[in-house]
Amino acid sequence: MINVCICSHNSRLDILDKVIKSIAAQDAPRGTFQLTLVDNASAPPIDENILLPIRTAGIAAHILQEPVLGHQRTRICAIKKTSAEWILWVDDDNELFPNFVSKGQSFIAANPQVGCFGGRLLLPPHLTPPKSIIPFLPYLAIRDYGDKPIIQKLNKWDIAEPPGAGAWVRRSVINEYLRLSESSDAFYKLGRTGGHGLSSCDDSCMMRCAGRLGLSCAYVPDLKLWHHISPSRFRLNYLLRLMCAYGHSHLILESVFSAKNSIIMKPSFFGMLKNSLYSFKNTLRHGLFFALGQACYQYGSFMQMRQYYNLNNKK
Repeated sequence: MINVCICSHNSRLDILDKVIKSIAAQDAPRGTFQLTLVDNASAPPIDENILLPIRTAGIAAHILQEPVLGHQRTRICAIKKTSAEWILWVDDDNELFPNFVSKGQSFIAANPQVGCFGGRLLLPPHLTPPKSIIPFLPYLAIRDYGDKPIIQKLNKWDIAEPPGAGAWVRRSVINEYLRLSESSDAFYKLGRTGGHGLSSCDDSCMMRCAGRLGLSCAYVPDLKLWHHISPSRFRLNYLLRLMCAYGHSHLILESVFSAKNSIIMKPSFFGMLKNSLYSFKNTLRHGLFFALGQACYQYGSFMQMRQYYNLNNKK
């Protein structure tokens, strides 16, 4: 049995309907997977009728309510209410290809050393971002690394680490992630919290747990989905804010996995300027906008480091 889990907050209902119908259309045998949709304080709440295509297809499905805002909390809710050996995480804008579940099941059977894996996340044909935005696409969970599978043991990000969209995660990895949620004060600072801020790295928080257990991550090109990104996410001001948020989120991620008594070095404003200039010059070949984004990343990292330093000195 596979638990397919969707985390949703104020979803675009027309897109969520596509997601639900794509799960109903899977060619995997009925009875080998079921759906759990977690509604994270949507206004109005998601109506049960959204599940009609799934139930009509003979697939078990139900909706859970998580009243406290936050993607991390929504995932924890799903984890505590499911028990299958594998969870397939599907975002509320992920339209799966019809063989997504069956291909994943085949990969699981052939690769017992893998703790988490994902595939190609593709832009639907009707979405055509400006050329200047294309270098940002991996930060928007759009990725295609070619036709060759990649399997690696990781303790830091690499292309074998799957984003949360369309990620398959083994229960032992899920349990390690759950333990982390109970032991780290910074855990719930990762990921989106409703419409407030653009914090991220919650996906990496989960996938990195595979490495802690000696399991591999994998990129599986046979797995494909359409990622229906909102066109508003192609705007430059959004992308610069996103890159700044990545900067501070990566530091929070490191704090989740680091020793509590780690030394916090005093951040240097001039060091930040130097790093920002270096990043800007080094990525300018990808376009002015992307170079600005990398400078914003350095600024976000600096601001989070300064916050950690100030908090540490108050203790």
